[in-house]
Amino acid sequence: MTPTVYQATAERSGAWWAVSIEDAAGGVYTQGRPLAEVADMARDAVATALDVSPNEVRVELSVAGTTEALNTLDQARRAAEEADRTASRALADAVATLLDTGMSQRDAGRVLGVSHQRVGQLAPRRTTTKRPRRGKLQDA
Repeated sequence: MTPTVYQATAERSGAWWAVSIEDAAGGVYTQGRPLAEVADMARDAVATALDVSPNEVRVELSVAGTTEALNTLDQARRAAEEADRTASRALADAVATLLDTGMSQRDAGRVLGVSHQRVGQLAPRRTTTKRPRRGKLQDA
């Protein structure tokens, strides 16, 4: 059975977290001291109010007054991820450019500030023509 999801909001009230779950049984309220336990306490409060097993309830907890800060942080993280992708592409392009000039992987690593092993990982794969293996000379 898929648990029913309820939205809970925690708000600081002195040394406690006051928790409200508006969409459950006309409103359910509880409190807890450490934020780490608040979601479990809210789930148990909803289950008790609805007279169901706690396994049938899932609570998604938000902390009042944090939406703007969390949105700003999320935007910054997405921008950082995009910057990382851009930097990775630029590094791979730089490796290819330097190696195309005939520079060794070790020298390219020194120029780019990365290890020669990293250059080797980023180096474009070159296809080589395999030479036939030499066999042992046989007496005629």
